[in-house]
Amino acid sequence: GRLGDAFFPMSASIDALGDIVAMMRAAASEAGRDPDAIEVYTGAMERPGDALYGAVERLVELGVSQAVLPAYSPDKLAAIGQDLVSRFG
Repeated sequence: GRLGDAFFPMSASIDALGDIVAMMRAAASEAGRDPDAIEVYTGAMERPGDALYGAVERLVELGVSQAVLPAYSPDKLAAIGQDLVSRFG
């Protein structure tokens, strides 16, 4: 939070992510930066379907702006992307 314009705690579990993001935002504030201006990226490694949708909902609540998905075939990845956009915008 003191130096970067983005934060990417890839290996953090969703349960731990809230505390980690809070620490980053506190460090940004202490450094005189706007903590909300720092984008948060992370992974969403759940399988497509309800588990992924639930994970994305939790990530949105934590302020995550981008999530990286596992590698899938182009067709499957396009279908997942379309489904996520229709659900979450």
